[in-house]
Amino acid sequence: MPKLAKELGALAVRQLKAQGTHSVGGVAGLYLQIKGGSKSWLLRVKVGDKRCEIGLGAYPETSLVDARAKATELREQVKQGIDPLANRHKQAAANAQAQNWQTFDQCAASYIDTHRPGWKNAKHASQWENTLKTYASPVLGGTPIDLVQPAQVVQVLAPIWLEKPETARRVANRVKLVLQWAAAMGLRPNDNPAARERIIHLLPKAQRHERQRKHHPAVQVEEAGAFMAALRALPQSSVTHALQFIMLTACRSEEVRSATWDEIDLDAGLWTIGAARMKAGRPHEVPLPRQALELLQSLPRMASTNLLFPSPVANSVLTPDALAHRMKHLGFKDKDGRLAVPHGLRSTFRDWAEQHTTGFSREAKEAALSHSVALNDTEAAYLRSTLTEQRRPLMAQWANWLDNRRNGAEVIPLHRKTG
Repeated sequence: MPKLAKELGALAVRQLKAQGTHSVGGVAGLYLQIKGGSKSWLLRVKVGDKRCEIGLGAYPETSLVDARAKATELREQVKQGIDPLANRHKQAAANAQAQNWQTFDQCAASYIDTHRPGWKNAKHASQWENTLKTYASPVLGGTPIDLVQPAQVVQVLAPIWLEKPETARRVANRVKLVLQWAAAMGLRPNDNPAARERIIHLLPKAQRHERQRKHHPAVQVEEAGAFMAALRALPQSSVTHALQFIMLTACRSEEVRSATWDEIDLDAGLWTIGAARMKAGRPHEVPLPRQALELLQSLPRMASTNLLFPSPVANSVLTPDALAHRMKHLGFKDKDGRLAVPHGLRSTFRDWAEQHTTGFSREAKEAALSHSVALNDTEAAYLRSTLTEQRRPLMAQWANWLDNRRNGAEVIPLHRKTG
């Protein structure tokens, strides 16, 4: 397992620029998260059997000293058997009742303040505030929260329902969540006038003018083993290692490029990605096949970074272009003749799972890609489990299949570009 992180000073923290999470030392599990143009503090801690990520505020508004003090206090609470997240929600409820928040605008502000520490960056909170202020407040702002009706929600959405369908969808969802929060606080009945099934029949059917959806170019299944062999034949680097890891885990490029050693449990053969780094905002467990573990064990451990696949440039996170360029150099193409890209490797895995496996449920295959598949009660029940152990033999079979296809191939086509 990796050594304890070096304790960084205020100057070193201020100089951190690379996207991702950076361990700052001083308190176990304390990180500076850099995403987009914002920086924020994050504490990773285990509460009982549950791994939690707790936001500690934006940087530099919250200083390194303050972040360490908050992290120390929360860790002490955990030692005493207290759940800090549960405490935070109880306090929010108490504040709501004490201040007698009643209007939609007041409840929206409370909702945003409560959830702001857990959001990925400051931009997300700003988007919430701006969309609600622009579209919802003129109609709902001063309305007592317990009197909001479906007709008012429709009044908010109607002007943008056809002209700005994506904005309308976001506004509707945010209004729904504010009302849902208010119901949980006991400020209104537990019926949601912004629920889709209540408003969909009150608005015109939106005509979709979306561009035809094009999938990312993927390595063809029959060439997947040759692709892995070609990667392994190249001089090994963080780029080639990261591409192999994407192939073996079916995870997204961003998840792999920002992966850190503290997320890896070599003994359990498990990679746990925190909710803050997942597209769906939920933690994701990845069972690691033997080949992925061997790859990790071959990697150098560097004191200067906690990243699995650091860029040679100042040990920062690899760029998407670095991986794309290497794949372009190899020249593997999809069935339409397009050069394959890193994100397409997930499609390669999904196509293989559909064509070459039996005995694995659709839910397990979709969970391997961290997709949500709750379409009915049965599937929803599956989602209460991460399906990790069901996916373990699936990923092992995939990795073994890649090796067998490679070993069975007489020639490894590199498809070099000509001209």
